[in-house]
Amino acid sequence: MSDKTVLVIDDNPDFNILVKFVLEHDTNWNILTASDGEEGVAQAQLQQPNLILLDVIMPNLNGLDVYRLLKTHPTTCFIPIVFVTAMPEIAKIIKLQIAEDIEIVIKPFDIMTLADRVIDICDRCIISGDFRIPAIAEMFQEMSIKDLLDEAVRETPRKSGTTP
Repeated sequence: MSDKTVLVIDDNPDFNILVKFVLEHDTNWNILTASDGEEGVAQAQLQQPNLILLDVIMPNLNGLDVYRLLKTHPTTCFIPIVFVTAMPEIAKIIKLQIAEDIEIVIKPFDIMTLADRVIDICDRCIISGDFRIPAIAEMFQEMSIKDLLDEAVRETPRKSGTTP
């Protein structure tokens, strides 16, 4: 059995397969994948991974929404999250919206060095004890992930032409 688990949340199945293959080949870790934000939140709560690689641009729940849901729930708020995006300008927006030191990987990246970077990030979080637990997590101890997802869906602006 592996000593660490990484969850990859990305709506691109080819990306998930490639990252899973490379990380499993270069580590003895368990690599899980989720094809959208809702599945990712559910897996994170159930599996309690050591690290999450999170795509920023996804349908329904985008990466920032997923991040907020995970960081406001007591069972997932301690999990380090690395954002992955193909849009460098999005990295600046993420850093402005999240008031903490975060990791962002810009696509395309050298897939052969991905395992080294993920191992380094995981090791730094374990050594420093920095699992980025926001104070807001205490406010949500009674809320389930389903409640948080329902709240996020209610707060998401509807497309024009749809009924509330």
